[in-house]
Amino acid sequence: RHPFPAFCRWLRHVTLPSGFLVPFGDTFFHNRPPPSLLFAIAHATRDPLIQWQALQAAKSARSAEEPSPFDLLWFDESLPARPPSADEPLGHLFPAHSGIITSRSSWEDPAAIALVGKGGHGQEAHGHHDAGTLCLFGNGEFLITEPGNISSYPADFFGPNRYAYYNASVFGHNVLQFGGREMRTGPEFRARFLDARFDNRKGALWLVDTTELYDHVQFVRRLVVHLLPGIVAVLDQARLTRTEHLSLRWHTATPVDPDPNGTF
Repeated sequence: RHPFPAFCRWLRHVTLPSGFLVPFGDTFFHNRPPPSLLFAIAHATRDPLIQWQALQAAKSARSAEEPSPFDLLWFDESLPARPPSADEPLGHLFPAHSGIITSRSSWEDPAAIALVGKGGHGQEAHGHHDAGTLCLFGNGEFLITEPGNISSYPADFFGPNRYAYYNASVFGHNVLQFGGREMRTGPEFRARFLDARFDNRKGALWLVDTTELYDHVQFVRRLVVHLLPGIVAVLDQARLTRTEHLSLRWHTATPVDPDPNGTF
């Protein structure tokens, strides 16, 4: 019953074609979904799609580490596996909590293009100042990524110095920053998805408004367009109440050569 099938759907969308989970917020890089949990839910729901998802997770885990005996404990060999059908949505908006939005060019191609963006709010126990951020995956590897968590928490991480650490700060994410300031904190400050459209034949687009997370702005919005299979465009628009320094850092997974026009 709910929420377990819905959880599997969410997990399917935030798992990249490589088998890794998107490294949003205070997570560890190169995390993978747990096969034993998916096998248990597949067995309970008798859902062939979740069984396929579990087998994909097990295959991915075996390539990196020893399989867990719990995979065998919960695996039901009598349940057939069915890959996503042609009408399985290639993108989806999950508006709850921080909000996650996704688009991909294929469910089965390991070299598929995959985009995963998020909303955000000002009170996240394990969150970062990353409202509106975006990750891009393609050709079997990360292209634009997030730093995730550091190897262990410093003693003062969960306190006033939290956003002095690069990986938690606005600087450490693929979003706009104004005047060198951090985003606002507090549950009342939230990103909002103003538009989201998905079409398995054409692609996806979404418009996220992060105005409430910033000081001294009239509006801050990000439009993301994914034209299938591999064209991605991002348009940031902001209007400030005063002239200030602006920063936008794209965290590429490998070194790049930026030119004077800001492309790389």
